[in-house]
Order: sequence, then C-alpha cells, then structure tokens
Amino acid sequence: MSGLIEILAKSGGAKGFANMIFKLATTVYHAGVLTVTISFAFFFDDFASIMISGKSLGPLVSKLGLSVQKFSFIVHMMAVSVASLCPLSSWAGIQIGTSNQRSVW
Repeated sequence: MSGLIEILAKSGGAKGFANMIFKLATTVYHAGVLTVTISFAFFFDDFASIMISGKSLGPLVSKLGLSVQKFSFIVHMMAVSVASLCPLSSWAGIQIGTSNQRSVW
C-alpha cells in the first residue's frame, strides 16, 4: 500500500490533489477542517487513510501554519476512529472474528 502511495506522490497525483484542496483552505482553521474531511473520506482502512492524508496534505498544512503535531493528531485520530466504527472497513472483519471466537477461559 505504501508503494502505491509513493507512486501517486512521484507521478504528481498527490500534489495535484493538494493543490485542488489548497484553493479551499485559506486559514489554519480551514486546514484542520479539510484534514478531518479528507481523513474521513478514506474510511476503508486506517493505515491507508493516514498515508493518503499525510502524504497529500502535508505540504498544504505547513504552508498554512498548522503545526505538524496537531496535523498528525487529527489524521491519526480520525483514521483510527472512523475505521473502527465503520462496518465497511478492514477492521470490521477483525472485530467480527474476535467477537465470534470462544473464550479460552
């Protein structure tokens, strides 16, 4: 998966995506809201959401002045919480499998 993200970055897809979003964001607040929105859009897997959001929005948020720590917190927390709550994510199979197993105790 990280190889695919790197190919998107090298081909210019991530930069084009960030430039398209950069037109919508003019303040630090907008950068935070767009980070939440993009992280929410990639709900199917938490690692994919972190890699896609981080790689494509990293240059944008640094230009707008959002701190790296706040950006990484938003991306990580949105990715993990949305993926674990969404029934269509990769975590759904793990949660269903774990809940169906019998207890060893």
